Amino acid sequence: MAFKQFVINDTVDEETERIGNEILIDIKNDDLQGYFYMGYPIFEKNKKKRYIPIMFATKRGLFIFYTNEQDIDAIDSHIMKLTADSTELKKIYKEKNAQLLKFIDIKNYSTLKDYYFNSEDLLCDELFFEINSFIQNTYSMNKTDTRIIHNKTSIGNVIKDINNRIATLDEIQFDSIYKKVDKHMRIRGLAGSGKTILLVRKMAYLHFKYPDLRMAFVFYTRSLKEYIQSLFINAFKDFSPNRDPNFEYVKIMHGWGSSKNEGFYYLMTQLYEKEFKTYNDMVGHRDRLGSASSILLKQIENDKKEYFDFVFIDEAQDFNIDFFKLVLKSLTLEGKIFYAYDELQTLDINRLMPSIKDIFDTDDTSICETIDLDKSYRCPSDLLVTAHAIGLGIYHLDNFGNIKFINMIEDLSFWEGVGYRVEEGSLDFGKDVTLYRTEDTHYKNALQNIEVIISKTFTDFNSQYQALIEEITHLIKNEEVNPNDILIIDLDSINLAVNFNYLWLMFSTSNLYDLNFQLNLVNKDSAETFYVEDKITYTTVFRAKGNEANIVFILNSSAKENVFVSSARNRLFTAMTRSKVRTYVYGVHNEDIVNEIDKVKEHDYRLSFKYPTPTEMKEIKKISEIEHKEASAYDITMERIYKLIEDPKTKDEAIKDLLKMIEKNEKN
Repeated sequence: MAFKQFVINDTVDEETERIGNEILIDIKNDDLQGYFYMGYPIFEKNKKKRYIPIMFATKRGLFIFYTNEQDIDAIDSHIMKLTADSTELKKIYKEKNAQLLKFIDIKNYSTLKDYYFNSEDLLCDELFFEINSFIQNTYSMNKTDTRIIHNKTSIGNVIKDINNRIATLDEIQFDSIYKKVDKHMRIRGLAGSGKTILLVRKMAYLHFKYPDLRMAFVFYTRSLKEYIQSLFINAFKDFSPNRDPNFEYVKIMHGWGSSKNEGFYYLMTQLYEKEFKTYNDMVGHRDRLGSASSILLKQIENDKKEYFDFVFIDEAQDFNIDFFKLVLKSLTLEGKIFYAYDELQTLDINRLMPSIKDIFDTDDTSICETIDLDKSYRCPSDLLVTAHAIGLGIYHLDNFGNIKFINMIEDLSFWEGVGYRVEEGSLDFGKDVTLYRTEDTHYKNALQNIEVIISKTFTDFNSQYQALIEEITHLIKNEEVNPNDILIIDLDSINLAVNFNYLWLMFSTSNLYDLNFQLNLVNKDSAETFYVEDKITYTTVFRAKGNEANIVFILNSSAKENVFVSSARNRLFTAMTRSKVRTYVYGVHNEDIVNEIDKVKEHDYRLSFKYPTPTEMKEIKKISEIEHKEASAYDITMERIYKLIEDPKTKDEAIKDLLKMIEKNEKN
């Protein structure tokens, strides 16, 4: 246990803040161990917003400083409610309340040391983290895994251990949620760093604090709505258990939307009374939503209708600059946007995340604060490193056996910001460097005997799917894995329905057919329901992005690899990082990918490479742009061709597109 501090300055008055800072100095000088809170927890009592002025949570108990003696009962009652779901804490609270909760008049704050040194530990490490989880309202972030375990060495037991770990916020996460809103905010972090949860909890807190302000939470992946809405309702009730959020003032919606399912772009067209462009209206545009936003922006160039006070943008790397400009158009005079992104997770490798300067049209970048989340609490470190190596091509070889990068990060500060550290060499252009990252302690202990990534190559399509069925059979029958632990991501998105039907026929004649579960296809017709009890979800990387699963199977990892390497690798990277415990990478003749995964393991999950020079970076980017444009054109053309069955009128147009692509590829 170490010392951490969690402070909300704008909640407390100046005198409490002054005393709190003096207590902080004493705690640090005497090296007292625990979590220091000021202006928190915040809660509702008798329809009034209340908070605990200062609290020092330790293994010896909770030292609570009060400014008004009449508040003691309300604070006592709130903490009792917080810990009611814990059998052990409830027992300690009942038997040793006077020892667990030590109330101190804030005017006599110097007595803290006497209380502390004359007390003994009441809480073990686990109960200490548990009580802080309740205090921070993070205990409900993970659903309790109730599966019955018979084999302590099974993968199911590892999954249960990870799912039931006690979640607490670190200081950066806490600060990003509760700090005073006087700037825009961008949150950068890798897969599993908690970006979505932080945005949701920040919105819940602001809705609790300012119930009459209008807010919107915007996301890119349609299947996220149900998950985000559930997170938001639970987070709001942590502050106000007896009230529901007011969805007249809070909108949780997809970036696009329609007349049947409200989204941000749709809402803006209605607000400005302009024509709404559907997804199908924008066929032929590489970025359909971006292009639709651009058209609307030109139509409303000299008009501004203030609507939202706060807009939260998740998966921001998938929205282009025109969408951001549209969001800014919707803000009130004092309105703010909070956006979170992982630049490497974009499925459009040609799109760079817009800079603060680009978004806000100013050289004063101080108007937007940057929060870097450098830890991943969901994705194993070894898997993250492997995914980055594959996505960037750190160990990718050309036909002559030389390293050939597929993509590379131009911003050198990115690496440290997302948790990488330099082990050897120098992190600079043209220099040799070895990068590594550390693992969350609980994750490291839970996964120490588990292989988190397994890759295999197959000679044909049928053997790949047969191996999938055999491995799933093994996991469910022998490893205590549940069907809804498993997510299957098919990188051959064009043939999703055909591949799914093929797999279903194989399933129906296999041993799995007797295990009482089904496959759940998530496509454009069923994008709202991603997880179904006792079903294995089968989907594309586009539908899977933003979601997670304990075990992920990636199929057809070689699809498009030989033609559009950059685009294919980026999709593979995103798919790999959906996993919490293990990822399987399968493909037909995908030996290059398997070899590169093995190389990462040989390097002890380090990234050892010579950083490209600025000139080399330009060449890498140029090649990547060309490949991605061709990949996008291919996807658009194939989409039209597959619509021939539904609408023969598009036949001539689709054939022309295909002939143009063939001619262009032959020239290249």
